[in-house]
Amino acid sequence: EKGLEGLVGSDAVQYLRFQKYILIYIFLTTVVSLGVILPLNCQGTQLGNTTDFGHTTLANLNPNDDKDSIILWIHVAIAFLMFPAAIFLMRRFSIGLKMTDTNLKITRTVAIENIPAKVCNIEDIKQHFSEAYEYLTFKLCTMCPS
Repeated sequence: EKGLEGLVGSDAVQYLRFQKYILIYIFLTTVVSLGVILPLNCQGTQLGNTTDFGHTTLANLNPNDDKDSIILWIHVAIAFLMFPAAIFLMRRFSIGLKMTDTNLKITRTVAIENIPAKVCNIEDIKQHFSEAYEYLTFKLCTMCPS
């Protein structure tokens, strides 16, 4: 990550770190789904035989059957465990975030464009600001031709 920051910038590295944590969560979800949820769903007897797709889904479980009811509660428990896992991973991601202060500093600089050519001289501009804003101190006036 350190070597990439010099090449692509901190925003790109942050995005890549986010993608890394999302991939970790997707991998965790896939392992839990294939290793726990799928075998539990296949134990039901509601839909078709073992070669039908419906046999692998939650619809294969009968909520009125005691055995299937326990399996449904296991689904609920896993769902409640996966949510904190996602929060944990996103908190780990956010620890490495480097927030930069984006406050605009007051520079007391005024840039004015499209001043008519007949009044576009330093003396007229100084006079205008000293008359219009008596309570402000006018220090410097610079002309930048366009």
